[in-house]
Amino acid sequence: MQHLFFCFSSITGLNSFTTGIILSSYIFKIVNLLLLLLNTSKEEDDVIIFFIIILFYLIITLFIIIMNTIDKIFIINLDKDIERLKQSYEQLNYYNIKNYERYPAIYGANLSKNKLNYYSTGIGKIIGSKSMIGCGILHINIWKNMIKEK
Repeated sequence: MQHLFFCFSSITGLNSFTTGIILSSYIFKIVNLLLLLLNTSKEEDDVIIFFIIILFYLIITLFIIIMNTIDKIFIINLDKDIERLKQSYEQLNYYNIKNYERYPAIYGANLSKNKLNYYSTGIGKIIGSKSMIGCGILHINIWKNMIKEK
């Protein structure tokens, strides 16, 4: 049996409403471009928009179904971001997604020099911020945890 895992980060602070607005604006631009390219009439435009809305709804529904088939969702969250974690829980519970577990994020600014040296290369320390290195360490730890739980 294969195990599926998914990481959901609450670090971004984007809730589902904000994400929906961002996606909607992109979809609106794409639909307008499509309608311009097709050179359709007003009635045809309405039909096309209707089918795009239905398609978008089906994609969201499919996403929710897929999220519930994943063995575990890791919610990556900094200890200090209690409100973001609460929003993440609310979003997942709203869609009846229960297969999640919080995984504490690593605050890169607090990494010791030893950890930075152990987990990054010379070039990594030049082009990567401490936050990026902390994020990388966190994902390594999650992968180790997934292998251990398998």
